[in-house]
Amino acid sequence: RQLVGAHQRPLRKAKLEAAILKAQKAEVPEEEILPAAHLQSRVEDAIYRITSAMEQQTLLEMACGIDEAQELGVQDEALSKAQSLLTSFGQRAQRASEQRDLVELEWILGAWKIDDVGTGEGSATASGPEYQAVLQAEKVRGSLTKQVEEAERRFEAKRWDALKSAMERLQDAHIQEDIWDRWASAIRTEKHWSILHAVSGAALQLKRRLHTRRLEAVLQAEKVSLTQLDEAADAAEAGQVDKDLVAKARAEASTARQRWKDAKEAMDKKLVDRADVMVWKLKKGRVCVDELVNRQGLLWDLVDAIQDAEASKDWQAMRDAVAGWTEE
Repeated sequence: RQLVGAHQRPLRKAKLEAAILKAQKAEVPEEEILPAAHLQSRVEDAIYRITSAMEQQTLLEMACGIDEAQELGVQDEALSKAQSLLTSFGQRAQRASEQRDLVELEWILGAWKIDDVGTGEGSATASGPEYQAVLQAEKVRGSLTKQVEEAERRFEAKRWDALKSAMERLQDAHIQEDIWDRWASAIRTEKHWSILHAVSGAALQLKRRLHTRRLEAVLQAEKVSLTQLDEAADAAEAGQVDKDLVAKARAEASTARQRWKDAKEAMDKKLVDRADVMVWKLKKGRVCVDELVNRQGLLWDLVDAIQDAEASKDWQAMRDAVAGWTEE
């Protein structure tokens, strides 16, 4: 029965391993175990593909690993993390590209191997909006990098009027402050005061506008992680953005934290109805808590155990699964 139940979706590595081990101890014929062993191997390969891609930061490979796991019907923490990572990756990359924020784009994309447009054809995940947002962000990063490099060449050649023109084209973008300050300092040294006034004043306004746009984008996003919300609020506060806007972000983050705290307390006390309600509120909310996305907590252990027991028609396992859990 456990071998049959282990084949039922969602497929979990631990469930397959336990079913095979129990069948071997019961001296079940090998030909009856082989299908489950083959399925276990495929599940392990899919999980390994995902974890390796995340470690090596290879975006297309991670997308293909997600496809493989979803096709099999795998349920695993690695798959949940990869899906959450891709969603967050795409959202942040899209915001940074829309804001022409080269600093943020470098930070988000820098360590990842980003494949060219078209290389993800045939992959459902790579054809999705999050993956495509990352590819578009990579294009924006390349364009802004070329503009910065051209401005740097003008700086090296001491072509101050040409440098001013390059800086004006970058006024609505965000680049490394030390580079911008070095260009402005050179203009100051050469006593091009009118040019300096134009670019330095714009830089101060740009920083405040940039942090405002970042926070507004996070507040307007359909879904956002609690980590992203905190980071945007911290940066906006440091950038002297409108206090009411920062307070709004802080309040939303505080609500999400309290709901997860209440859910965790209900799980620890094994109050199934209260835990279920708090998890439902978090799922319906706009702010995503990492622990919820990754299915961390006793409630998911209960759900998994019930699904396993139901699939294998093991009613003793069902009783064991719900033991200790109560309703208020």
